[in-house]
Amino acid sequence: MEYNRIIDFHINNAICCHASGGGPARPKSYLAGGHPVRIFTDSRWSLSPFRFPLSRERQIGDGNDVTFAGIINRNKGFTFVELLMVIVISAVLAASGALLMRYVVQNSVYIPNKLNMDMLASDALDIMIEGDSQAKGLRTSRNITNVQDYQVTFNNQNNQSVRYRLDMSANKFYRSINGGAEALFPYYVPVGVTITGKSNRVFTYYDANEVITNNSVNVRWITMTLIAQTGSGSFANWEGQSEQISAVAVKRFQ
Repeated sequence: MEYNRIIDFHINNAICCHASGGGPARPKSYLAGGHPVRIFTDSRWSLSPFRFPLSRERQIGDGNDVTFAGIINRNKGFTFVELLMVIVISAVLAASGALLMRYVVQNSVYIPNKLNMDMLASDALDIMIEGDSQAKGLRTSRNITNVQDYQVTFNNQNNQSVRYRLDMSANKFYRSINGGAEALFPYYVPVGVTITGKSNRVFTYYDANEVITNNSVNVRWITMTLIAQTGSGSFANWEGQSEQISAVAVKRFQ
């Protein structure tokens, strides 16, 4: 093989050389005493100043056209800044993942509690309005005999005297039929669950003109608002709460 110029020199971490026409080139080297490197060029090439780290000699091309010998740094590793950036990014991702995981787990507890409270409040309203196998509800009332914010008494179509009462100290609903012993309803209310009204009342009574009244004789509409909850009902405490409202038209037969 013939080459216009052959440049032999030693470098450690960087080199800077310039070869031009008109005779052998005189390489400029920095930090000499490292590893031997041979760069081959032909007449079509003119080396300009360049700088690159040291690794191993590599020839590119065939035997008749060697254009460049690449050299790569042999001392690989991360700088302190790079390591610091990795740590910061990892911390951010870990914090985000922890918050997301907490939200998912919290929802897995809160949502079932919320659904249970929805079912409880809905069943209580359904019993008061429609009744069950033991007694018909307010929809079949013949007349309203007593009205209060937390209880109502009426006679249904079967001439049963029915009373619904919220125990404000225990926060439980009870039903009495024909003056008998009170029974909890819904019957499956678990321990730790409370039922309350809203704005210090469960029942609101309206006359035929849809004006609020406390006269049982004039009652034609009744609205009921129930709040069922576990504990405080707070999402942050992994508890559930349901607030439901319903209304029913009541008849009065003489």
